[in-house]
Amino acid sequence: SLATDAEAPELRMLWPSFGSWHAGAFELALEADDPGGLARVEYRADGGAWIELASEGGRYAATLDAPAADGPLVIEARAVDRSGDE
Repeated sequence: SLATDAEAPELRMLWPSFGSWHAGAFELALEADDPGGLARVEYRADGGAWIELASEGGRYAATLDAPAADGPLVIEARAVDRSGDE
C-alpha cells in the first residue's frame, strides 16, 4: 500500500517568547517533529534569507543579534518534512 504524508511538521518556538524585547545577542531555540522525518528547519529575521538550523536531538538553536535602536525584530521559523509539507 502507498502511504502519503499531507500533515505539516510540528514546530514550537521555545525562546524568545512572543513579544519579548532583547538588545544584543540572544538565543533562538526551536523544537520540531514529524513522524515521516524532517528535511530541514529554518529561520529568518525581518524578511531576510532563510537560514537552515542544525539539529541537536530535535532541538534547533541559533544566536541572533538585535540592535537596541532598530525597533522590533520579526523572527519567522518553518519546518519542512520529507514530503515538502511546511
